[in-house]
Order: sequence, then C-alpha cells, then structure tokens
Amino acid sequence: MTPFQITLHFLNNQRKIEQLEKSFIAIDEQLELFEKQHSSTIKNYLKSWQEELDALTERYKKSEKSAQQKYDETIGDSDPKDQNNIAYATHISGIDYLAHKKQEDIEEIKAKYSDFLDLFSKSTLIGLYSLNENFLSKICELSSQTFTKKIKLSHFSQRDYLISSFNYLELVIDIPIEPFEKYISKLKDIQSIRNKIIHEGSEIKDISILKTIEKYSPNFLYDQEKEFLRIVSSNFNKDFFELLKNLYQELLWQLEERQKYKTIKDILENWFGLIEGKITISEVNSTKTSSKKRTIDFKISSDNEKIPELNGKLSLVSNKGYEVEIIDQSENELIKELLEAEKDLINLNLELKTFMTFDKNLDIRLLIY
Repeated sequence: MTPFQITLHFLNNQRKIEQLEKSFIAIDEQLELFEKQHSSTIKNYLKSWQEELDALTERYKKSEKSAQQKYDETIGDSDPKDQNNIAYATHISGIDYLAHKKQEDIEEIKAKYSDFLDLFSKSTLIGLYSLNENFLSKICELSSQTFTKKIKLSHFSQRDYLISSFNYLELVIDIPIEPFEKYISKLKDIQSIRNKIIHEGSEIKDISILKTIEKYSPNFLYDQEKEFLRIVSSNFNKDFFELLKNLYQELLWQLEERQKYKTIKDILENWFGLIEGKITISEVNSTKTSSKKRTIDFKISSDNEKIPELNGKLSLVSNKGYEVEIIDQSENELIKELLEAEKDLINLNLELKTFMTFDKNLDIRLLIY
C-alpha cells in the first residue's frame, strides 16, 4: 500500500467529529492562545525590566567613576582606615548620595514592573476563570444533548457555577465526582481570590481568604497595612493553566467512558479500515495506570476470514517528546502490511488528536497480539 493510497483512504473516510468532542478541541485552542500570550508578555516584561536596569547601571557608571576618583584624591596620603577621613572623603565625593540615588531609581523601576505584573496577572486570572466558567457550562449543555437529558444546568442553582456544573455532571450525566475533587478544591481557592479582586478591588480582610493566600505563597504579597493583595509571581497563572489542562483531560476521558468509548471505537475502526473487510472494535476499556500513563485495551474482529480475533493495547504516555512504538505479535500478514504502511502511526496520531489535545508530548505505544 503506497503513501498516496493511505492518504486517499483517510481523505475519503474522514471520521465525523461530534460537538462534544469538538468542544474540547476548541477549548484547547483557546487555552493555547491564552498561554502563548501570557508567556510572551511575561518574557517581554522581564526583558524590558532588565534592559531598564542595565541602562540605569550604564548611566551611573561615569558619575560613580568620577566620585570614586574624587574620594581617592580626598583620602590622598591620609590614613584610609581613619573614620574621620572616610566620612569627609565620602561627603566631598558624593559617593553615598550616588549610591542612595541609584538604589532609589532601582526601586522605582522595580515598583513600576511589579505594578505591571500584578495588574497583568490579575487580568489573566480573571480571564482564565471566565474561560473555565463558560467551558464547564458548555460541556453541561452538550452533555445534556448527547445523553438526551431533559434536566438542564439552568435547573440547578447558578449562584456557584463551579459546584453547579459538577453537581450536574455527577447527578444528571452520571460522571463520578471523585476524580475531580482535587481540581475543584483548587478552583474554589482561585474563585475566592478572584472574587476579592473583582468585587473588592483586591482588598482583603477575611481571615479565611488570607489562609487560602498563604497556601499559594510566595506567589502573593499581602500588604497588611493597606489590606491589599498583590500577585508577585507569574507561576500562579502558569499553574492555573496546567490545572485546567489536567482537569479537561480527566473530564474528556470520563465523558468518553460514559459514552462506552464510542469515539475510541470509531477512531480505531476507521484506522484499521485500511485492511480489506469490516473491522469491528469491541470491549474497549481505559485505565489510568499513573498520572502520566493511560492504557486502552480492546478486541479486534473482522468479517475478513484472513483476520482472526485479536487483542490490542494502546498506551499514551506523557513524556518529554513525541515517540511511536509498534509491537506486532499477531503473526498475521494483513496486520503486518497495515503496520508496515503506517509504521509512523501518523494517521492514528491525527485520529487521536482530541485525546492528545492537552498533552502534546504523548508517546504512542501500540501492541497487537
């Protein structure tokens, strides 16, 4: 089978992507764009900060050199350890004044960039919060359509979108809440901080919120005198991005399990469709064996008598880079031809796009036996 024939096959047999699956692809694109913007802005922010400090240092060089010369001339042949001589030379040369003025200028630059980081970080936090709120609402809406539920998210209390969304997914869509508890806990913390930023202008007097802030030290600085909260590290939002990606990945797989792995079946059947005859994938089961590895077991059957019933195991492993490994223990010529034609699993990778959405460095390991 030539590369052209393979390409033609997948062009003519494109899998229909349902709205629920599309929503995860869409949110990943939005997150990726948001994250790139955040990363780029922080990078430029640090670069500009350093450039201003370098320029300030350069500006003071000539004055510092002149002051040092004046100091040395004033000390002359006098005892350099005599405190009176040192005090007089320091006063005449202006060394102390220059050092003090330079430190003032450095602090002014630091304050300017700290203010920018605080405002930008709070803006990013608020934006991510809204993005997550809208996405969870959309997932609940699409889930009600997918599983034909008459009860809608709007029937639940809307005072707390986070709890309402997960209550809906658990009570109506039958998605277990346990895998999401650690994410909900952190999102509740972020929600409380976000509310203080939005509704009270970052002024915080509530002791319970201050305890929450302490959990995320040193990302925050709390001015006790002004009772004002500042974000002083970009790491808080970097962790927020990672939190959302992990949450959505878990939600994607939970919904896939709820659909009895319909999407995975369609993907594998479409990919095995290169082989003559009808291939049926059944008994699909997914297991998250660790935080970095998920294994999908399945059975392969066909109306082509040359293909006996086989088993498959697809492993997706989070790694530093993308790699592919194929192990064929089937001893079947048609399977061998397929794997030889698709030895890089390029098309399977494209088919699995949604399930590799939130981790672009997943290794693909396929075993057929």
